[in-house]
Amino acid sequence: MNSQPSGRTIIHRIPIENVELVVEEEPGPGAPVVLLHGFPFDRRLWRGQRPALAGYRLFLPDLRGHGESDASPPPYSMVSLAEDLRRELDHLGLDRIALGGLSMGGYVALAFAARYPERLRALLLLDTHPLADPPAVRRARADQAARVRKAGPEAVVDELATRLVGGRDVDPEVIALTREMILGTSRDGMVGALEGMATRPDSTPGLAAISCPTLIVVGSDDTIAPPAMAREMAAAIPHAQLVEVPGAGHLAPLERPDLVNAALARFLAGAIA
Repeated sequence: MNSQPSGRTIIHRIPIENVELVVEEEPGPGAPVVLLHGFPFDRRLWRGQRPALAGYRLFLPDLRGHGESDASPPPYSMVSLAEDLRRELDHLGLDRIALGGLSMGGYVALAFAARYPERLRALLLLDTHPLADPPAVRRARADQAARVRKAGPEAVVDELATRLVGGRDVDPEVIALTREMILGTSRDGMVGALEGMATRPDSTPGLAAISCPTLIVVGSDDTIAPPAMAREMAAAIPHAQLVEVPGAGHLAPLERPDLVNAALARFLAGAIA
């Protein structure tokens, strides 16, 4: 494991099989918190959460093929990405963590929770859901993957940015960052994630077995993982807490960091303090 400090931040470059995966660490005095970004983004998605979580030891991975992490040939199943996380935690010497994920990061977090429940102190599920893709969504992902293979992320950046940033009165800087992250995702990373999401199983049957404290956060205007889905997921997970963020779409942590940070800080103070 190669760790490279930069001020307070530490960049871990972790070799896993034939790739190098990048995890950014913000050292803090508290328990470890790991946040997984969604598709097709990178760890910058969580830029607004860093100050609010400064009391914790914060880890922000770039998922395989995203951000600074190397790509490998597609597809990337959610289980394989969860195994990447398990290997990263082993390299970093992290036993039990609070794990959060947004959208695809939430799919990975649920896969990790099903395989390694003993390693979770708490679970944070943001703008995500447990369901498998219906046929129409699988077809749309296949179409996007074909266009990305042919022309790269540029082929889908406009439609993805428009669809994924769905809140009201969104800062233009958030839209610009969203586009920048999409365009920075590797071709194989984007195709691998699209194919992996399209074939993921329904995680609903495993929700009742989640025993760690769980927080579910959803933007009120999220049309991809809408509040109704979040309410159903909260009802299925024992003792889950649900927070709806007014005016936010699918990227609530970017669109309304103030409200998301308040929810995360309040929950973590009670769950892992």
